Amino acid sequence: MTDCLKGEELVFAATYTFQPIRMYYVSEMYCKIGEELRTLTNEEVEPAVGSYDFRDVPDMIDRFIIWLVPFILFFYTLSHLEQLMLVAVLGEDDLYVFLNIRIEEQFESGMIRRSNRSSLLLEERSVERSFNFASLCFSFSPVNVIPGTQFSFAHNKLILIVPTQNALYRFTFEIAIQKKDKVQSVLKLSEDQAFLYNYDSYELTSSKSACRASIVHTTSTGTSAVYSLGDGQIVLVQMRHEPGSRGQGYEKVIRGEGLLQRVMKAAHQLSLVVSLASCVVHHDILFYVLFDDRRLHVYMNGKKEYDGNLYDIMIRNSHGGDGEQVTVEMVKTCSNANCFYAVVLFQIDDHCVFMLGKIDPYLLPEHSGYFSFINIFQTESGVVDFTCVVQEDILDIICLCKVSDGIRYCLRTASIDCLNGVLTIPWKGVNEIHGGDPEVSVLQAKPKQSVATQKSYIFDPNRYPFGIVLRSLQLVCKKGTFNWELLSRRHDWRMLREAAERYCGSLEFDQHYVTREDRSLLATKPPNQAAEERFWATLTKMCNELIQNECLSLGLWHSVPLGLYGTVQQGRFTVCRPGDEQLRWFERLIGYDEKNVQICWEIVTKFATGGLVASAVSVEESEQFVNAFPTVSHIFEDAIRKFTELRPVDDFDLDTAAETPFHGSFTVGLLATHFERLIDDRLALSQCFIALMELVKTIYSSQDETIPLDARWGLTVNTHEKSLHDMNRQFSILSQTMKLRISIDNYNEISLADGFFASSGLPTILSYAQDKELVGEEDDTEEDEEETSEDKAGIGVEKFPYVSPLKQSTSAYSQFINRIVNDAVVVLWPENTAMVLARFLANYHQYSALQAYCQLNEPYITELCAAFRFFEGYALAGLGDPEKALQSFLNAVEGINREDEALNRVLSPDGNFSEEPYNELQYLLKVMSVMEAHGFHEQLVYLSKRALKEALQSKHSKVLPGLYTSVFKFELITERYEEALNTLLSNPIPENRRICLRELLAKLIEQRKNAVIVDLNYGNMEQQVVSILKANARTSDISKEGYFYELIYAFHVKRDLFQRGEIVGQNYDW
Repeated sequence: MTDCLKGEELVFAATYTFQPIRMYYVSEMYCKIGEELRTLTNEEVEPAVGSYDFRDVPDMIDRFIIWLVPFILFFYTLSHLEQLMLVAVLGEDDLYVFLNIRIEEQFESGMIRRSNRSSLLLEERSVERSFNFASLCFSFSPVNVIPGTQFSFAHNKLILIVPTQNALYRFTFEIAIQKKDKVQSVLKLSEDQAFLYNYDSYELTSSKSACRASIVHTTSTGTSAVYSLGDGQIVLVQMRHEPGSRGQGYEKVIRGEGLLQRVMKAAHQLSLVVSLASCVVHHDILFYVLFDDRRLHVYMNGKKEYDGNLYDIMIRNSHGGDGEQVTVEMVKTCSNANCFYAVVLFQIDDHCVFMLGKIDPYLLPEHSGYFSFINIFQTESGVVDFTCVVQEDILDIICLCKVSDGIRYCLRTASIDCLNGVLTIPWKGVNEIHGGDPEVSVLQAKPKQSVATQKSYIFDPNRYPFGIVLRSLQLVCKKGTFNWELLSRRHDWRMLREAAERYCGSLEFDQHYVTREDRSLLATKPPNQAAEERFWATLTKMCNELIQNECLSLGLWHSVPLGLYGTVQQGRFTVCRPGDEQLRWFERLIGYDEKNVQICWEIVTKFATGGLVASAVSVEESEQFVNAFPTVSHIFEDAIRKFTELRPVDDFDLDTAAETPFHGSFTVGLLATHFERLIDDRLALSQCFIALMELVKTIYSSQDETIPLDARWGLTVNTHEKSLHDMNRQFSILSQTMKLRISIDNYNEISLADGFFASSGLPTILSYAQDKELVGEEDDTEEDEEETSEDKAGIGVEKFPYVSPLKQSTSAYSQFINRIVNDAVVVLWPENTAMVLARFLANYHQYSALQAYCQLNEPYITELCAAFRFFEGYALAGLGDPEKALQSFLNAVEGINREDEALNRVLSPDGNFSEEPYNELQYLLKVMSVMEAHGFHEQLVYLSKRALKEALQSKHSKVLPGLYTSVFKFELITERYEEALNTLLSNPIPENRRICLRELLAKLIEQRKNAVIVDLNYGNMEQQVVSILKANARTSDISKEGYFYELIYAFHVKRDLFQRGEIVGQNYDW
């Protein structure tokens, strides 16, 4: 029941790894005699992921960089373009390091490269703009990249520091240049040739491989890194020189094998390092080292300053257990301003424990200053990674947890008040990525997907990355003739779809997918139809199988300036958004009796998914429900009442904001996906409330009448049932509408949600939000003087006293996302007279989607019927059905007669209420402009005549000349020559009559309709006809043709003007 209150992981097109990936190869070849470099095993090296949020670069907090060391890196190999070879002697004797860096940029055939943890992949995103260069990869093969990669900003340079199992690398991005041109990504600076030279590295002298590192870079001390080796030794590496200056680094063993360990190695082994962390406190660099014997060491300036047994601290604080069953997993540090904290994760039997300690700069260098215990917080088992962030002494912990099946992962979060050592927001799970059929609700049976639906899913960038679909096609299209290189290089979704569709019409397709049964006379479907269904089902299955590799969770990322966090996966990352803010009161209501509420809700959900039939619930469950429901019926009554209050009822003026603070593909994708999930969640909630009402009716009608039931329940049902059904219908309409496919650029198809937020939708919603804030400020001023009884009772809008860096973020971006998503529900509400979605589809000529939207709203509600009829006609006109379009337009006329508000807003150019309602003449002129744009002249004859009749009746003399001209034009186009002549003769403007007459004669002459010209009755304009014909005769070549003279002669003879005809004939003979 509380799923809609949880946060949720979201994925969309901008969260997938960008292709193509620019590759830099940094390969090391060791030629030391008698020794080869040993690659670390998966057990020896942990997944390495992280993020950088530019919080120390104020001008660039609109972006973030995520890095990961993937198990397997899939990309399309780029052909050799440039190679730079540097040879340097870094040691004595026969040790040479050949540092080979090369760039590859052009596609060859699709080829899978395995990284084996030897590549570092960087992904950059911005919330303000889209980047065309957003991925960069460093390959250090054959050595492994180990955890500890760090970004640091110093001297207007962004420094990337990468630890490998035997070296430390520093790459420099000249960010000072980028700050002047924020349109491009930081990673694009790697294209500069100087980037290849402005790096430096230090090679460890130890023969042992490092497993992990912790790195700090400051402007005063340069780079300091602590490496933990596989045998428990710890090495401090320092590179004090400026990156790129080719200075020398040095290292120091700060924990090594003593004499006892070397002599008695088998009996006295060093305890192993399980985790490293670091922080800078008042210019002092502290390295926290956690050992498998549950001891925590703190090193400063290469010297151990703290050595504490964390298990003893746990025992002293009454949270101990069997010592053999308590293991330490990892340590993390976090800081904000002058607040510094260390968090240690323990695994105890079947649960996990977080120990929070403060790093107190005022007590340093005293022993207690390095780790001052605050409290211990317990959560469920399965934590494999966590991140912690602190802001104003509120600390967020985000955990990545393994689900019981061992394959899937989930997130759990909590917020801690570090001053009091208590949870301000208890542990909560985060909903996993929604992977179900988006068109199926909990009250509907799951339909079989059509081929068209499968196509739209497969070629949806929000569902699958391009590379997954391309590789799936390679596997499914057996012996198909494809230009895979071109498809890879173009990264064109439409081209990929067309290639797959062409394959379905090829001979190879018939050979591999059309079976003998398909060609049988007993088959119920055409052979190709059955084969195509089989092909697209196979392709869908292949895409789903390959995407599983992309979904392997490796770690966590976060951005405090943006208030974002999520998981880093093999081929994408997720973005977590908080639960529905407008349903926070629901959590408070549930808290009164969570156990019984949960019992009832589980039975209700089962009843809903079972189709609202009594057989969906067992006898035992019915008894459970009867026992539990009376004690919590008042909770559900309040929940239903408050939920129906979320129904938008206010009209608003349409406008567009002058400036949109955040835009670009990432923000658009996040808004569209977040909005879709919010609508789907509310749809499911409304359906479950309806199911609850039906279940109560079903169960209590079959039970003993003496069973007590709260009298308020019947009143709640009578009051809110209709409203709840109406809300359910509108949420259903909105949910399905957002998933319609459109093509704004007439190229690639996208969802309507993506298209709306990427174009005019975002400024429209932002304008509404700004207007609402202005109105709210005025209301607040008036209401400050008086406190309502509801406020005194503490009933009203739920307010959380605590904010936190990520979960309850107050960042401008997080607030922007929440505000836009919540206000979008009001702006896009299907019952609103603004009809924003229909107007959007009409303005962008998305006729199929507009027709589908109209059909979803059938039967139309009375207030919007006329407006929907107009949009229905608009869509049919665009789809090339003029007769039905005309009928729909005419059906909407009744809305003009009753001054329909919605129809008047539709006709208004800005979509707002006009000072005076539109009359029938104005409506007909609007319809004529639509029909003329599509060239439906037959219908325009009728419409123009009707408009002319209306103008004559209403005495609109100013528009009469133009209407007469319009009627004439359409009658002329449709070759109604006699009617056209009568119309032009009725035109009250002489000049218009002359112009129209010339056009009429010009067309008749062009078509050589001599009989028509001669036979028409021109009334008092016969002399003008003769003058026009004579003018043409004078300019014609009489030696070749006497057409016009013969036409004038026939014209006179037809009218018994023989003398004039004889004169014309004589002139022609002469």
